Amino acid sequence: MLKSLWVTSYLAIIPMLLGGIIFYFLPTFHWNYQLFHVLLEGGGALIAFTLALFVTTMIKQQRLAINYIWLIACFISMGILDLAHSQTPPGQAFVWLHSSATLIGGFFAALIWLPERISKKFAHKEFLLILTIICIGFSIWSIVYPEMSLAMLDEHKKFTLSAAFFNLVGGIGFIVAWGYFALKYHQQHHPDSFYFSNHFCLFGLAGLLFETSILWDGNWWLWHSLRAFAYFLLALHFAQMYWNDLEGLKQKTNALKQEKERFEILFEKSSYGIVLIEDGIFIDCNEQAFHMMGYDNKQALLKHSGDLSPPYQPNGDLSSEKANEMILQCLQKGSNKFEWMHRKKNGDDFWVDVLLTKLNYQKKQIIHTVWRDISKEKEAEKVKD
Repeated sequence: MLKSLWVTSYLAIIPMLLGGIIFYFLPTFHWNYQLFHVLLEGGGALIAFTLALFVTTMIKQQRLAINYIWLIACFISMGILDLAHSQTPPGQAFVWLHSSATLIGGFFAALIWLPERISKKFAHKEFLLILTIICIGFSIWSIVYPEMSLAMLDEHKKFTLSAAFFNLVGGIGFIVAWGYFALKYHQQHHPDSFYFSNHFCLFGLAGLLFETSILWDGNWWLWHSLRAFAYFLLALHFAQMYWNDLEGLKQKTNALKQEKERFEILFEKSSYGIVLIEDGIFIDCNEQAFHMMGYDNKQALLKHSGDLSPPYQPNGDLSSEKANEMILQCLQKGSNKFEWMHRKKNGDDFWVDVLLTKLNYQKKQIIHTVWRDISKEKEAEKVKD
């Protein structure tokens, strides 16, 4: 299990260690660059919205379990609050919005442990819509009434204990989610669990580092960078999955195209007559079929297909009821095979061995008909008798 914790977290721990070493040698590092902060937090928020969309799609496709609904809630709430945080100047609302985002995001992330029967009760769009409205309203309220904030900056540009507490609790929530995905990867070795594990490990470390930082110092930039890297990891993972899906779809499309080309070759060059029938009307046929029926080309046969005489019984009696019965049996059983006598355009009769097969195409029932001319065999039987 300890090995799995390392394997599912090394992408998170390595940058953490490197960053710690760098800032150990730069103890007085201080960089007041608000634009870069906007890019980090605002960009992370936009990625969070994208991740929420990806996870939603994968739940609908049943590629992720229903309890991943809590990750959608995590990404939506953090995305909205962090986006509002990135657009506010340093001050009370600035710290309050970020600390609230960490607290709420960590809370929802930890709920991933809940069993599916409980998570299923919240897996609907109304829950996510209400959450979105609450987060937007909360952001506006925080900006309009910053004096109501609990997580604040003191007069020395340091974070208050309440701000540290919010981030500490949120960080613990992310650590709890990290444990879930680390355990899941230990059991299943699925890449989804690997990347989620590293993502929440980074978010947990960032939340715990908050208490050790002050505004614009080295540690402050370190945990911001860790969060940005966490978003980048998940975005890269889902982008790769999306690319693989596109490549798989492209391969399937090419395979279907090749299969269609092979079918068209067999369809047109077959020595058997092939006719496609829908609602009793010929909708397509191959070259051999219209030759057998005595027509000059496919268009001539299809043009008169609605007026074609139905097959004749061996005694020469016209039997549209019998023809309909054979088609009905094909629709019920999936296929039907029999011998019948047809009449050509010029009135000559000919015997065919008929194979009917039902095809379902675009919610339509198509009858695939194969004719094999057995007129010579029937003549030979007469002579023999």
